[in-house]
Amino acid sequence: MSRSEIGFWSGGRRAGALLAVLACFGAMLGWAGVAEAAGRCAIGVAGQTERVAVGNTGRSVLLHLPAGFDPARPAPVVFLFHGSTGDGQRMLAASRLAEASDRHGFIVVAPDGGIPVQGGFVWNIPGVPTVTGAVPGPLDADDVAFVGAAIAPVVGLRAGNPLAEDPGRPDPATCRPDRPMPVIAFAGDADTVNPIEGGGAGYWQYTMQAAEQRWAQLNGCTDPPTTSWVKAGLYEERYVGCRDGAEVVGRITVGGGHVWLADNDAMWAFLSRFRREPPSR
Repeated sequence: MSRSEIGFWSGGRRAGALLAVLACFGAMLGWAGVAEAAGRCAIGVAGQTERVAVGNTGRSVLLHLPAGFDPARPAPVVFLFHGSTGDGQRMLAASRLAEASDRHGFIVVAPDGGIPVQGGFVWNIPGVPTVTGAVPGPLDADDVAFVGAAIAPVVGLRAGNPLAEDPGRPDPATCRPDRPMPVIAFAGDADTVNPIEGGGAGYWQYTMQAAEQRWAQLNGCTDPPTTSWVKAGLYEERYVGCRDGAEVVGRITVGGGHVWLADNDAMWAFLSRFRREPPSR
């Protein structure tokens, strides 16, 4: 869980590949959607986490509404994706994002992957092998469709809502977003499970810097990257000069291992700077 990349949504253990695929159908790496809560539904209780069924998929997500949540007002939404062999409940506990949600007023949605493995789940990322070494096949759960179904009710999408025909969705064949994707990632340089220098398992080959450079390229960042110390033991790699003010940021904890290293308050400070406006009718 050490590398946590957040684009549209927040991610977990295999966030590098997962984020790229998730971007193809919508989040998790730094943008937070805004739920149109008023008059749409009455699910969940402010300040609590509940399990909510997702349409007719036969699956569910954990939904945490922040303390003081007002269903009459729009609220930001963060999707939290667990790592391989994990699940939404354990990821929510390890990340402590529910507590951050209560502090900052955003909704958290924590789903489970669709393929059971080793007492937890893995995600069906098209064309990418799981921790078992196998590439998911056509008979495995379609996590792309499931997450799309989970997004719709949470952000208030319904028939006739212009967001449902969002022209900003990336091309699913290339996973290339047609508009900038702010990204923030957190990692530890002592993680031996998912090392920031790449290598190891088949699903984890490229370096963290390579991922940052790729997102900077996709976002059209023109300024050279900078590296600076945030504080003792924590440094930051940042790309700016990107289209529409997007940024690509990597924060590395010296000596950090395979644990949740994200500073949730810093993460939210980054996410909350960006807002995707719905397309015009």
